[in-house]
Amino acid sequence: LTLVDEKGKPILHDVPVQRPGNPKPQTVTPPGEPKEFKSNEELYLAGLRLNEFYNTKLDPNTYYNEALSRDPNDSRVNTQLGILAIQGGRFDEAEGYLRRAVERITYNYTRPRDCDAHYFLGLALRYLGRTDEAYDQFFRASWDLAWRSAAYYQLAELDCGAGAYESALENITHSIETNTLNPKAWNLKATIQRHLGLTEAARITLSHLNTLVPIDYWTLNEMVLHQVQGSEKTLKKGLSRDIELVLELATDYGNAGFLHDAIAILQQHGGTTHPMPQYYLSYYNHILGKVPETQAALIQAAKASPDYVFPYRLETIAVLHHAMRLNPSDALAPYYLGNLLFDSQPETAKALWQDAMAKNPAFAMAHRNLGYAIAREGENLPQAIALYEKAIVADPQNARLFYELDRLYESANRDPQERLALLTRNEAVIATRDDAMARLVSLQIRLGDYSDAIHTLTHRHFFTWEGGGEIHNDFIDAHLCRGIAFLHQNQPRKAALDFLMANEYPENLEVGRPLTDPNAIRTFYYVGLAKQTMGETEAAMDCFQRALAIEGWSADTLFYKGLALRALGNEAEAAKAFERLLQDSQKRLTSSGESDFFAKFGEQQSHNNRLADAHYLSGLAYLGQNQFGQAQQQFDEALKLNSNHLWASVFSAYSATIVPKGDEK
Repeated sequence: LTLVDEKGKPILHDVPVQRPGNPKPQTVTPPGEPKEFKSNEELYLAGLRLNEFYNTKLDPNTYYNEALSRDPNDSRVNTQLGILAIQGGRFDEAEGYLRRAVERITYNYTRPRDCDAHYFLGLALRYLGRTDEAYDQFFRASWDLAWRSAAYYQLAELDCGAGAYESALENITHSIETNTLNPKAWNLKATIQRHLGLTEAARITLSHLNTLVPIDYWTLNEMVLHQVQGSEKTLKKGLSRDIELVLELATDYGNAGFLHDAIAILQQHGGTTHPMPQYYLSYYNHILGKVPETQAALIQAAKASPDYVFPYRLETIAVLHHAMRLNPSDALAPYYLGNLLFDSQPETAKALWQDAMAKNPAFAMAHRNLGYAIAREGENLPQAIALYEKAIVADPQNARLFYELDRLYESANRDPQERLALLTRNEAVIATRDDAMARLVSLQIRLGDYSDAIHTLTHRHFFTWEGGGEIHNDFIDAHLCRGIAFLHQNQPRKAALDFLMANEYPENLEVGRPLTDPNAIRTFYYVGLAKQTMGETEAAMDCFQRALAIEGWSADTLFYKGLALRALGNEAEAAKAFERLLQDSQKRLTSSGESDFFAKFGEQQSHNNRLADAHYLSGLAYLGQNQFGQAQQQFDEALKLNSNHLWASVFSAYSATIVPKGDEK
């Protein structure tokens, strides 16, 4: 590649490096059943990998628990389970795991080399409010160089909370000695120095921080308190951008026991429209014994809108429990706490949302969240659907609710006509969200309203997120299905135009053409079929050849490769393709209950939908083998399991058009 200027002078020249043909790395394999593992170390590592590479369908605890069934005091496993419990806000549970780990690694007066268990036990105890015990564990963790800086930081915070600023300064200095690049430790040191009246020392610390981190809001606030010129304007501008920055700064002060500083931040920068600063103000004022301020903040928090409020800090658990205790009529506090805890404590979260619904029966998002939780379990779809329907009654202008409800309707095999009617009645609302409009488009295609779907796909700009791209599949389906309908009506020229359009990647859909495009295999087969129908044999053969030349394949494109091979006269290879497809579909039929380890972005299908796909593929295989009766049975079975299956319905109606009948076997 050579890049030249307007005079032809080379600016950049690049020749790709010819790399030796090194073997590819070993493919990732899903973990086996826990009982199949030979050692606890392997079980521990399997669980650890699932922690690192999150998978919605595989629980690392399955592997950890198997290890504990063999050795209940395994220190590695207990430590990891303790860490996970802390991350999930289950602090009592964390203490149990971590105490077992500590007992094992300190057996017979052993000084452990790795002090993870000591540190995290200290953290769990601190969240439980047992600061003296936590202090001891953090000191023990400081023996390990890996934890020395973090442990001394925790010790300094605990000292500050007790008002022991001299000891705090000593401990934060030890923390910094081990990790000089930690701005949080330097900030805590500057704050301690300010509270000790060491003004000049604090200014020197802040000066160093300015060189370490150009913009740090804790540093800026300390500079404001030291009246450093220009710092107040910069702080206000920064904190006005995001309420989470305000909460983070207030939490930093609050964790270190500087409650007056935390309150000042919340009062000056928290505003009154977001509830979380008010909840924190109430909590900190309560600790300081300020009753009127505590109550006033709770009342203000309960009035604020819950839109775009999603707490995530572990410190917020205690804040919201405080609010629920002092203001039991507030429906928002349990709702927020449910949001925070759902991922790690789903049953607790569901109970909290039910509490919110009881206090405010018209609370749409509480209904929605509970419905979502129940649907994710997959055991009571009717209950989940009923909750979503109540949410829509409470908030009929929320397009997201229609999108998610329609997904549940699809999983419940609800009649597509009924689904389309609901979305059409509320089209003005769902038009405000791309994903909701995509559901409408998909249903229009399923029910044969191809032109309406194509109009939307052509004239609306869809914003596609990472891992998305399904909207382009709708674009392909709409044009292919309309083309097949034209072919059925003996209008092959119109069909060919639609088939060719299916191979385009319009900019308004924001999906780029991939390096290898298996969908094009299907598209070129249909273009070839249309050309063949028009009597353009040479052009048709060229299309079939192009279909075969495309690398890569998905399950159904194997069917189209088989048809292309047959059209080119290679019946032997076509038969192999159909036999391979039949074997693949039969394998899917027997394994449809298994979860997909490699599924991304929560794209797991329901059991019935996976089974329907398997029957559909079987139908294609039988169709390729000229077993038309068996093919129709498979398509019927697919539609029975999933009445929304587009291509099973298309082949059920148009299989003779797509695959001209030969002699039935």
